[in-house]
Amino acid sequence: MVRSNLAVLLAERNLKISKVSADTGISRTTLTALTSNYSKGIQFDTLNALCMYLKTQPEQLISFVPVDFRLWHCNFVGNHVPYRDNQLTVDLVLYFNGKNIDCKMTGSLRYTVPKGRIGSVTINLSLPPTTANETIMQSNLALINAFKQLPVPFLRDLEYHIQEQFVDLIYGERLPDDDYDYKLSWPDEFAL
Repeated sequence: MVRSNLAVLLAERNLKISKVSADTGISRTTLTALTSNYSKGIQFDTLNALCMYLKTQPEQLISFVPVDFRLWHCNFVGNHVPYRDNQLTVDLVLYFNGKNIDCKMTGSLRYTVPKGRIGSVTINLSLPPTTANETIMQSNLALINAFKQLPVPFLRDLEYHIQEQFVDLIYGERLPDDDYDYKLSWPDEFAL
């Protein structure tokens, strides 16, 4: 996984996107995409301008870990009901040790309907029981080992993608993050 550290570097230097944009000529849209890790890439001239401006090296601006996740599908088991623990599944593809591994997490989700402007979404994830199933045992072990290698910012990115999918399922639309309180708990085996 590749991740931009621009948000951290700007915070450390007490810099705002608008100032960096004005000083470097890089668009606010590009800088916002880089700080939120929504960017699909970075041009060399943009990378060069940021490194010169921040007096940093490219490896400080961009992080890499040899693990990748592709969130495949998030769904409820059965109907979802507010104010109750709803069963859920999260299907993802893990690229780890040179292999693509289909993985699954299960768990519960409790949410509230926004009163005024604020609702809440709480997700508790767990690994599926192995019940002597070799495939599930291998995918659980791969997930545990991969998660132990991920720095917190990488986990937050995956957490945010899970959040987006469930908020869309619950409310039928993408809500602004400040319209609800959100909490996700990873499986205990990840020992984060």
